[in-house]
Amino acid sequence: MKKCFIKIPTLFAIILFTLTLSFAANKGNDLSSPNGAVYNHLFYLQKDTYDAKQSARSLDFRLRDKQIIDRAIQLKQIYDGKGLYVSMSKIPDDPNYFDSISKKYVFFPFPKELPMVYLEKKGKKWQYAEETIGAIPGLHSKTYPFGTDVLINLVQHQSGKKFLGVYLWQYLGILIFFAASAMLYLLLRLVSGFLIRRISRISLHFDVTDKKLIRRTSHIFSLMILMVFARFFIPVFQFSVKTNMFLQRFLELVIIVFVTIFLMRIVDFLIKYFRNYAEKTENKLDDQLVPIVSQIIRLFILIGAFFQILSLFNVNVTALIAGVSIGGLAIALAAKEAVGNLIGSLMIFLDKPFHIGDFVKIDSVEGVVKEVGFRSTRVMTKDTSIVSIPNGILINSNLVNMGIREFRLHETTFSITYDTPPALIEAYLEGLKRIVKEHPVVSNDNCFIYLSEIGPNSIDILFRVHIDTKNFDEELAIKEKLILMAMKLAEALEIRFAFPSTTVYIEQFPGQQSLTPVLDRSKEAAWKKLDDYFGSKDDALK
Repeated sequence: MKKCFIKIPTLFAIILFTLTLSFAANKGNDLSSPNGAVYNHLFYLQKDTYDAKQSARSLDFRLRDKQIIDRAIQLKQIYDGKGLYVSMSKIPDDPNYFDSISKKYVFFPFPKELPMVYLEKKGKKWQYAEETIGAIPGLHSKTYPFGTDVLINLVQHQSGKKFLGVYLWQYLGILIFFAASAMLYLLLRLVSGFLIRRISRISLHFDVTDKKLIRRTSHIFSLMILMVFARFFIPVFQFSVKTNMFLQRFLELVIIVFVTIFLMRIVDFLIKYFRNYAEKTENKLDDQLVPIVSQIIRLFILIGAFFQILSLFNVNVTALIAGVSIGGLAIALAAKEAVGNLIGSLMIFLDKPFHIGDFVKIDSVEGVVKEVGFRSTRVMTKDTSIVSIPNGILINSNLVNMGIREFRLHETTFSITYDTPPALIEAYLEGLKRIVKEHPVVSNDNCFIYLSEIGPNSIDILFRVHIDTKNFDEELAIKEKLILMAMKLAEALEIRFAFPSTTVYIEQFPGQQSLTPVLDRSKEAAWKKLDDYFGSKDDALK
């Protein structure tokens, strides 16, 4: 009785296994749908159910049996080598499946990775298209380049011993691959470092002295080429399709990262070139423009890398960009000031109303422009404090650029007392004009020295001249010199400066001498004093 209970489950297992194989075989012979055709192709190329001739029924029979069998095997090797895992649940089993994009009875297993590989309905059967069969040899050569397809034919039926799920010959191949990669890395690093220096001298016309930047660039370039090299040879090791899929996606991700870093290094070289060029120009705003352009380029590189990574993980980038565009519009409407500041910074660089280092007056703010950023412009005031002015406000403000003045204006008023004789006033005016005429850095054009007004407390003389200097310190020193010379001239002519006051004149006070000075009011006397002054003060203007 006990033996009977043991035999019944065994018999049941055998019957179930037989039915499973029978069902799988029947499904493998079914070519009435895309699902059945793909299943037939792959099922009969598995190790336990290998029947290459039956598998080739999924392909067109216009070729000879040997050729069609080779094409069927090569197509599976292409799937495995590229790490393209066929999920049968995603393949339609509808005999009348219709592709809405191409408007035909066709099905693409991997439309993005292998757009040339597709099945089409031929009568009541679904088979791989004639175009696909013709493209298989070329796709196989691309998947296994440099003659490695020969190695595939040699090792595809090899078994041998396994260690941790990997054949010993695969370990040997990995060891050889790493040794070859190490030698290739050293060679690439030497060659790329030489080429970087050579290109910088010949094409960019400047010598790169930053050895650290050269080493980092050649290092990342060598690693990038090695990752591409690894992608070509991963299929040769004949790992499982899921292992290949993981390795291929990982290498693609690493390549994207390395390409991004390499482009960043290229930007560093370009920034060095443009910075050297900007230092040779008089426009100091170029010095500020270089880092901003650098940040914009880096931002675009990072955005491009981000979308490449999303595309790698089968994210619909087009839909995402459309969503980002709509979201960006909403954000722009909610942050008009930020957008206005960004546009303002762009207008500043295009219009160039000032340069870095210019002394400007923006409404109530006066100071030297220190930096122009994306959001604001920073101005250092006279007390060395920094004022940040939003660029959106700056472009709509009244801006006075005093840093681009050709001359510095010196305008003042000399107020002299009412008791000054007209002859002395004329002599004083002539003396002031001679001071301006003989001064080496004061412009003789557009100078105004005139008796301008009779004020309530004084007789006013307008003194307006232009000083030819770009330096604020020199401007103050020249102004000081001119004022002192005007005071010394007045002293020599015995002219007194007036100030706001109320004077009570008592012409005659008993027992006291009159305070009103007694002056020679003749013109001859006044001009004699003027000639005496300039004759004895020849070095006054030097």
